[in-house]
Amino acid sequence: MKPIVIFDSECPLCVRFKQSLLFIDKGREFDFVSLQEEYLFQKYPILNKSECEKEIHVLKSENEVIRGGEALSFIISKYDGVKKFSWLIETESGQKAINTFYDRVNHMRKKFKKNCPGCNK
Repeated sequence: MKPIVIFDSECPLCVRFKQSLLFIDKGREFDFVSLQEEYLFQKYPILNKSECEKEIHVLKSENEVIRGGEALSFIISKYDGVKKFSWLIETESGQKAINTFYDRVNHMRKKFKKNCPGCNK
């Protein structure tokens, strides 16, 4: 099973993020599934829809899910251009930088939720 990036297909920011990843994901490292697809939560009971609505989730395997900054770090690590810098991403300060970046983007997403039907939850 390829890791599954769960995104909100009703949120313009989330859709744009998915499109950007597809553009650089030449090796098709990930599958992308909208959180609006109910089968996702039936097939993978480890996932919680309300939690997936709050922040990015990646289903690494049927029994392992990661979210937030950890999910972003995992996604980044899969791309060849970034692998050269993996040593930096794996450091404590690198993780803090990624978490800070993710937190700011997620905060921005929540700030715009009035204009985003998918984020307005």
